[in-house]
Amino acid sequence: MAQSLDDRIVELVKGNGSISSIDIHNELVKNTNDESQLSIETIESRLRALGPDPGKDALKFTKTAVDKYFLTAEGEAILASGSSDLLLAKILQGNEEPVEQTTLKQELSKTFGAVDDRALNAIMGRLRKKQAISTEKQQEEADGKKIVKIFVSKTEKFTAAFDSVVSESDALRATLESVAKSNTLPSHITAKDFKRDYSKMIAKKPTTVYNVTVGPNIDTYNVVLETELSADDMLSGKWQDMTFKPLNFGAEGAVPDHGALHPLMKVRTEYRNILTNMGFQEMPTDHYVESSFWNFDTLFQPQQHPARDEHDTFFMKTPALAGTDVAQPDYFSSVQQTHEHGLGHIKGAETDVECQQSRGYEYEWSAMESRKNIMRTHTTAVSARMLHAIGQKYVATGEFEPVKLFSIDRVFRNETIDATHLAEFHQVEGFVCGRGLHIGHLMGIIREFFTKLGMPEVSFKPAYNPYTEPSMEIFAFHPGLNKYIEVGNSGVFRPEMLRPMGLPADVTVVAWGLSLERPTMIKCGIDKIRKLVGHKLDLDMVANDPVCRMGMN
Repeated sequence: MAQSLDDRIVELVKGNGSISSIDIHNELVKNTNDESQLSIETIESRLRALGPDPGKDALKFTKTAVDKYFLTAEGEAILASGSSDLLLAKILQGNEEPVEQTTLKQELSKTFGAVDDRALNAIMGRLRKKQAISTEKQQEEADGKKIVKIFVSKTEKFTAAFDSVVSESDALRATLESVAKSNTLPSHITAKDFKRDYSKMIAKKPTTVYNVTVGPNIDTYNVVLETELSADDMLSGKWQDMTFKPLNFGAEGAVPDHGALHPLMKVRTEYRNILTNMGFQEMPTDHYVESSFWNFDTLFQPQQHPARDEHDTFFMKTPALAGTDVAQPDYFSSVQQTHEHGLGHIKGAETDVECQQSRGYEYEWSAMESRKNIMRTHTTAVSARMLHAIGQKYVATGEFEPVKLFSIDRVFRNETIDATHLAEFHQVEGFVCGRGLHIGHLMGIIREFFTKLGMPEVSFKPAYNPYTEPSMEIFAFHPGLNKYIEVGNSGVFRPEMLRPMGLPADVTVVAWGLSLERPTMIKCGIDKIRKLVGHKLDLDMVANDPVCRMGMN
């Protein structure tokens, strides 16, 4: 009865005590007529099956990373026919007359595949160095055009050099034959030699070698292990003669199919929790399409501002315009007058220095321009609607209550896409509306927020915004990029924005707008936004991303 492959492997290991998977393969191949059934991959598969993981414990092994070497197509051709130098020398040996260079290239290509001018010049250079050949240029005329041909001929020293070429070719073939048989590199070839002289003939492939030794169950590995115990086995006493497969109490169950939240959604939830714990309430953000009035005009952003151009904003084709009831008529008119002439029209302006000093932009404001529908460029439009509602409540009741509000939702900008910018992204918007507030409060709130996110390294830079004064850009340190990157904007809302809404003169609003994507990139160690959203997103990263607990290791 023929031995099974497992039996033959075990026999080899028992006989040697310690043996590598390559040596097992070589020994087994010696005694078979069908090498295809005994590939190294097959041997390694059986070694794993006989190892400790399945519980057989017939063998023990360690793995070692090694490089294996194989002949390339050029190496196979040299092993079969000799070196390219020898082949060219043989062509010249059989011709008493000079041979045209193109003919030499064609003959060499029959054995070595396409031989280009660079390769041919290298071969000829080696033979020229041995003073075996010489070259001569000849100019011919064909179809009225002058053509230069190069002819190669033998020299007086060709015969002596030919013997040297034959000797070098034989030595090269012996080296290649050794590599083909052992898949190892001969000891006389250094790494530098390999890279310089052999890289086109020999290919290197990293692989794993199993170093196999005897396991504790090598004598009983082929005993059939029972996996079930019946009542009859118990009653008859048969169980006493049965060998049971050990129970693996550490085995994990099959992972059930499940969905996964995107890291952005996890960070959004954590942002929401942090802001809620800081005393903020969330605003409704269901206006993806917004009128220019609420997105720009209420914020005291002039209608000639570059941000309102098509290269920065997505304008709607249908419906292109909002209705004439885009806002209450008195508020609509107040915004227009503020843009054109400042706050001089506000009730009580004659005794209010702030109103008297306001001049507006002194241009003709267009109601039609304010009605253009756009994809909102920031969630500050949401803040404007909420502040207007607060102002109108004060006008109606005379009562003012401080508020802390935030929103997290998508905004759209017609921006150039790069490593940290997309045309669609999430904005975290927040503001505090109350009396006695100033920029110091704003910086403190932002620092507290980012500290809770686990990013305490925050810096500010003065900036300009049409609707805040003073204004600041917010930067957070990105460990992956090893630099500070911009994550948001902030400032104190101008009275030209707040007073037309009906808010009292002594009320200040500090506000900020932050990115959701960039802090998420910092948390996940991502340097390009396309790896977070889009076609380069790694779904395994989404599935394996841990629960988001910002500010905790």
